[in-house]
Amino acid sequence: MKKTLLFLIAILAFSLGNAQSISIVGEAVGGWPDNDPNTPDTHIMSTTDNITYTLSNLSVTTAVPGGGLKFRQDGAWAINWGSAAFPSGIGALSGANIVTVAGTYDVTFNRETGAYSFTNVISFPNIGMIGTAVTADGFNGPDVDMVTFDGINYSVTNYNFLGGEMKFRQDDAWEISWGGSTFPAGTATLNSGNIFVPEGTYTVNFNIITGAYSFTFPSVGIIGTAVSANGFNDPDTDLSTTDGIHYVLYNHTFTEGEAKFRQGDAWEVNWGSADFPSGTGTQGGANIMVTAGDYSVHFNRETGEYSFDAPVIFTNIGVLGTAVNSDGFAGPDTNMSTTDGVIYTLSNYVFTDGELKFRQDDAWDINWGVDLFGNTFPAGTAVSGGSNIPVVAGTYTLTFNIQTLAYTFVGTPLYPSIGILGSAVSAEGFSGPDTNLSTTDGETYTLSNYTFTSGEAKFRQDDAWTINWGSPDFPSGTATQGGNNIVVPAGTYNVTFNRSTGAYAFAIVGEFPMVGVLGTAVDGNGFDGPDTDMATTDGILYTLEGFTFTDGEAKFRQDNAWDINWGNAAFPSGTATLGGANIIVDAGTYDVTFNRITGDYNFINLTAFQSIGILGDALTADGFAGPDVDMQTTDGITYTLWAYTFTAGEAKFRQGDAWDVNWGSADFPVGTGTQGGANIPVTPGTYNVTFNILTGAYSFDFVSIGVLGTALNGFDVADTDLSTTDGITYTLENITLTDGLIKFRQNDSWTVNWGGTEFPGGVYTLDGPDIPVAAGTYNISFNRPSGEGMFTEVVLGVNNPSQIKFTVSPNPSSTTWNFSGNTNLTAIEIIDATGKTIVRKNLAANETSIDGSTLSAGLYFAKITADSGSQTIKIIKN
Repeated sequence: MKKTLLFLIAILAFSLGNAQSISIVGEAVGGWPDNDPNTPDTHIMSTTDNITYTLSNLSVTTAVPGGGLKFRQDGAWAINWGSAAFPSGIGALSGANIVTVAGTYDVTFNRETGAYSFTNVISFPNIGMIGTAVTADGFNGPDVDMVTFDGINYSVTNYNFLGGEMKFRQDDAWEISWGGSTFPAGTATLNSGNIFVPEGTYTVNFNIITGAYSFTFPSVGIIGTAVSANGFNDPDTDLSTTDGIHYVLYNHTFTEGEAKFRQGDAWEVNWGSADFPSGTGTQGGANIMVTAGDYSVHFNRETGEYSFDAPVIFTNIGVLGTAVNSDGFAGPDTNMSTTDGVIYTLSNYVFTDGELKFRQDDAWDINWGVDLFGNTFPAGTAVSGGSNIPVVAGTYTLTFNIQTLAYTFVGTPLYPSIGILGSAVSAEGFSGPDTNLSTTDGETYTLSNYTFTSGEAKFRQDDAWTINWGSPDFPSGTATQGGNNIVVPAGTYNVTFNRSTGAYAFAIVGEFPMVGVLGTAVDGNGFDGPDTDMATTDGILYTLEGFTFTDGEAKFRQDNAWDINWGNAAFPSGTATLGGANIIVDAGTYDVTFNRITGDYNFINLTAFQSIGILGDALTADGFAGPDVDMQTTDGITYTLWAYTFTAGEAKFRQGDAWDVNWGSADFPVGTGTQGGANIPVTPGTYNVTFNILTGAYSFDFVSIGVLGTALNGFDVADTDLSTTDGITYTLENITLTDGLIKFRQNDSWTVNWGGTEFPGGVYTLDGPDIPVAAGTYNISFNRPSGEGMFTEVVLGVNNPSQIKFTVSPNPSSTTWNFSGNTNLTAIEIIDATGKTIVRKNLAANETSIDGSTLSAGLYFAKITADSGSQTIKIIKN
């Protein structure tokens, strides 16, 4: 055995010392070749010393599962190198495929060390991150540069952020910058607000075309001979996390062997220890010697502590019904899979038109359906024992969360994808990726308002060259399989393509469409025009710089005609709709941006207004020592602070964060502040504050709470406001609702809104789901701090509902509730928190009792009906 091993080592050493060639092979560069050394590889690298090899301008596609590329020697698989890392790494003998990203690269490879690198040869815009969350220098820079392989998608891996704010910007300058209002993900817009980032380690991705960004926790995986067949050469098996600190891997089968934890699928950060089944891993520590068995693994990324614990037995969840199989609700269940006992999935399952339910352990004792007042397909929130869920036939991946009861059906595409690519489509040319066309029938495909550059293009199917179409004709023709490239002049076109016949057409929609702004805020001619034209470089985003508007109204329109125009009442930013309302513009000098596709617009005020803030012990623990809480203005006169929560104390307004100019008064909640006046005594509460620096007039008004939705007038209309006397409890009487959905929201904005699945009452949560409402006339009450809401039905025709009196005792109760009224009672319904009636009793008396001893503890509602009216009362079972 020892002689055989020495012989193999000698052969390998001889091969490495006398390499004939090194080549790059794989799906990402044209396909995996055979093992015949007489058939030379296509992408052969150059060398001058038999150690360092190079290859210039290699076009690479994005790796698909099982794809990518590898280095190999002498056109055969006996000696090959790979690693999952990209764009650089250390290739191991017979290592994993290199997971590539599309682009054109100069490639280097060291045959002795396995080190390799792919350097992008195309020049892309430089995108960086800047701000107090990025470095101690904050917005003074310098930027932390992001990495890109296509000039569109930029990323930074495992960056340690400080707690603070940040923005994305281009070329280390403020001319082009992006901000957003949400975290950990959102859509950044040009020149908008800072993104607040909590302290932590994140991988950041940013798309400069769509503005989409995301901050994700570092990935932590486990790797080694105890984990998978190829040991330390296999990709990591990832652990899951909800906070970026505590990671878990449930019910994994380990063999006798070694293992380590590492971050980001790379060895730069890894943990190990000689202890098993628990211990504290140290950076670069020893391999963990694992005893064979099934374990649930826990790991703390900050402390390195780990444990291999007994497997967790998860609840069995399945689906059944007429939409699942021909046996319908007679079963058997089709079981769903889970890795954490919370999220269950059924992947790519073919459903028929029909109904289904979720249930536990193949029995009806615990099952979930849907509340028919809510959205039910393709997504919704299930309720215990609810109605059957209707399903439209299709192939779907079904997910179900047994904690939140949220479920989704995500359809698998039924039609082949058709895309267009080439030098006329994108900078990547025929290296892709494709720009996909849309279809509703799998035959006719369309692409609307796409801006092409002068160049060539082809259609192809499923992002591969196996099936592709081309033709020398333009702007229309019949493409043939493998035909010539289509020569496309620069312009914005609507493209149609028929997959069966190959017929195509490019219909021009402008070079580019002209967009202008006009109205009484623009010039003396008002809406008679002419338009003030905006500039564009792509036919999509239009700009007007440094333009001075007067107080008035304005709209955007296309080609100096009213056929296509956009408006919206919102100012200074919003989303304009076709034929929408005039934009009410405040006088000032602005940079204006408008997106012709989305309708998004923004008026960026270039006028420097005085900074006005409010401070005091009613605002912060620092009191009058500051810092100020800044107020907002669009005209430099009226300043506002929305939905700020004050404590009992005093406050003053001041200018420029200094005491030289300040205002106060002894009056509250309204008054007129004078220079150096008294501190304003503030009663605790949440207020919208307004202040006029010319007159000194101020007011502290309770935030408004309103309702809106399809049960009222729709979600795209003004709120119907509730009344309040204390800023805590809000009420609305005798409001008529239809079957539909409704939500509560604050200050007529979606920034703060409440919803939930409970009706006619419950505790509604921030950003909760729409509330399902049954038709009727109601008195509505809502508690803003707690979110508790109640819809109390009012029976029409009652002359004086306030004279109807119902009582219940004891409440709470562990057994029986006693109901009585000052009029004849006809029925009592007990309703659970999901809105389901669980007890109904008909009677003809002014008092009765209902036994609740068999009910589960919790919140219920008693709907009491009498000859002259009805009311709903909250009751509690202990």
